[in-house]
Amino acid sequence: RIEPQLQSLIPRNGPAFLAEPIWYHLDTGGKRIRPALCLLTCELLGGDSEQALPFAAAVELLHNMLLVHDDIEDGDTVRRNKPTVWKAYGVANAINVGDYLLARAFAAVLRSPVEEALRGRLLEVFTATYERTVEGQALDINARSQEDFTVEDYLRMAMLKTGHYLVLGMIGGAMIARAPEETLACLRAFGE
Repeated sequence: RIEPQLQSLIPRNGPAFLAEPIWYHLDTGGKRIRPALCLLTCELLGGDSEQALPFAAAVELLHNMLLVHDDIEDGDTVRRNKPTVWKAYGVANAINVGDYLLARAFAAVLRSPVEEALRGRLLEVFTATYERTVEGQALDINARSQEDFTVEDYLRMAMLKTGHYLVLGMIGGAMIARAPEETLACLRAFGE
């Protein structure tokens, strides 16, 4: 159910110098666990998972954008047994690919077939999660030069970099199911 959403957002014959490297990356695999968690959470809380499809796709695009940029930042040359996007297409193209993935992710959130107020809340949680993830990545990048990096620093970095955006789909799915704030708080705590 996610693949058609992704192809609608980024057609394989889409923009020059963007569609090809994006699908090069997306076709390497990945479990699509984050969008699956979005849809499952929505369904389990009594919501219509069809309404959650655009948000689920947005979460998957954000995830892949972060992977493309992380590979550049870490100097990783292989992902899922293939050369990374930056290695196959160059750093400048990979940065641009990541930026485009993020733009399409925001477009997907805005496509959510829910009332405007809820769409605004989804956009807020999506943006806040992206900001926290970038903050965690900044800690990761700069931890390499810190001799006094503690276990507590590492756990904070992991929570920011991974915890929040692992449950982003679940929170979005719960919001689309109109779950109460207590449920959303439990999901946030789970991510942390």
